Amino acid sequence: MQLREPLDFYAVTDHGFLLGSVEGWADPNNGRPGTEPFHNLNAPENLTQESVAARSQLFQTYVRNIAAYSNIWTRTVAYLTGDTARGSTIYDVDIHRTAWKDVIKSAQRHNDPGNFTTFVAYEFTASTTRSSNTQDASRVKCLLTGNGCGFDGTPPFENANLHRNVIYKGNKFTVEPFTRLKSVNPEDLWSWMDDLRSRGVDTIAIPHNSNGSNGQMFEMENWEGLPISTKYAEFRMRNEPIVEMTQVKGTSETHPILSPNDEWADFEIMWQRVGNSSYSRPFGSYVRQAYLDGLGMEEEERKPLQIWNGRS
Repeated sequence: MQLREPLDFYAVTDHGFLLGSVEGWADPNNGRPGTEPFHNLNAPENLTQESVAARSQLFQTYVRNIAAYSNIWTRTVAYLTGDTARGSTIYDVDIHRTAWKDVIKSAQRHNDPGNFTTFVAYEFTASTTRSSNTQDASRVKCLLTGNGCGFDGTPPFENANLHRNVIYKGNKFTVEPFTRLKSVNPEDLWSWMDDLRSRGVDTIAIPHNSNGSNGQMFEMENWEGLPISTKYAEFRMRNEPIVEMTQVKGTSETHPILSPNDEWADFEIMWQRVGNSSYSRPFGSYVRQAYLDGLGMEEEERKPLQIWNGRS
């Protein structure tokens, strides 16, 4: 399949928080324990259709090691921060920053102003941590005993998707991206972006796959659980002026439960969260409902969220 018309612009948005780590593991000179099975990952014979299953299994090994907590302290940090990547034995700051430099160089190498624009970009890979009492009990059990943990050996989390693609404008960049290793709170990402903007580095964030956020991408509360205000709306719109509407993992415009009279509301709906089979709550997950909530805020004389719809 090929587009009839060429693209005007493009951005590669790789997950930022462990950027470069797989490539680092695949380096035959990497002496880190446990990386040996990855050393021939990029060999020609391992890049075939026949090797897909083996590579998939190898990737699952990598995922299980993303947060290889070995003691009560690292489990406690993961529990309190709600971040399964915190304290990861995989993260290497030199590999991370080198990979980020490669991302920048690649975008600049392919940029052709006036014909094809390439943006430096990455994905802020946050997820929610709110959970039911049953999940909280499971997390405590995992924390204290090591039993009842998730597939990667860490406390189970809600895992609702709060991912954003972060796009840089111009030729000024940071030495590394702001990732969940610094904070899983999107509001901390926006504060970082505000600070960059004051120093001449302009960025925007684009929420994507809000359909898998279990109602928390466009909820009417901030991260601390307080009602959103005019100040919050301005803060968010300044940094997230557009939103993704549809992609391969489902459409985020609306849902049959939210728009029962719209015959197209069930177009490419993904009912579950991203990366697992848990149900994703529609209210707060879809853009059209966010517009309605914005109109309600306007009635209450609170500034509504104003976002432009995009597709990726």
